[in-house]
Amino acid sequence: MGLIPHDVLGVIPMVNAHYSLLPRWRGAAPVERAILAGDDSTGVCIMRVVDELDAGEVFARQEVSINDGETADELRVRLDAVARTLLVDTLRRGEWSGVPQAGEVVYARKITSVDRRMTCEDAALEARRIRIGGAFLSVAGQRLRVHEGIATDTVLPARTITLHDERVMLGCVTGSVVCEKVQPEGRSAMEAVAWWRGHRGPDTLVVDDD
Repeated sequence: MGLIPHDVLGVIPMVNAHYSLLPRWRGAAPVERAILAGDDSTGVCIMRVVDELDAGEVFARQEVSINDGETADELRVRLDAVARTLLVDTLRRGEWSGVPQAGEVVYARKITSVDRRMTCEDAALEARRIRIGGAFLSVAGQRLRVHEGIATDTVLPARTITLHDERVMLGCVTGSVVCEKVQPEGRSAMEAVAWWRGHRGPDTLVVDDD
């Protein structure tokens, strides 16, 4: 059975604004999954609600580019505006013959702590984790959240954090991440450089193993 009982849908037809270009990213976290995957664009689909998850015919759709460095929250604001316009236009038209979804079905699984944990493998991926919100790693047994950061090609030892060119840098297997705003465990978010200058530890920190 789907999220809404079949007998209810039979009495009350429903439409939904889904934030992806269906059938790519059906499911709970389409915005975050599009960013994590490095997609250049996403979109909004106004679709019929059916028993199967996000599988209904599409009444209207609009592609939306994903800007460089854009966070999930920022992208969602732009998608909200597109969705409002598409939904109102669809309801005004009152034409309920849509287009069946076509193409590869890809599911947007719910985001978990596994998706948010920084593995220090690829800097570009780590920057995308930061953009979806909640990215973190562990240093000396303490969780360190990274709220803002960008990927660079700078080569540093992997799984280390150090001050390099007056910037707090996280070394990855491929590239590195400039950490711009962090939040140590039990404290408020702060500029990464301020955190580093107050940590009173060695010149290089090693990220804990998973």
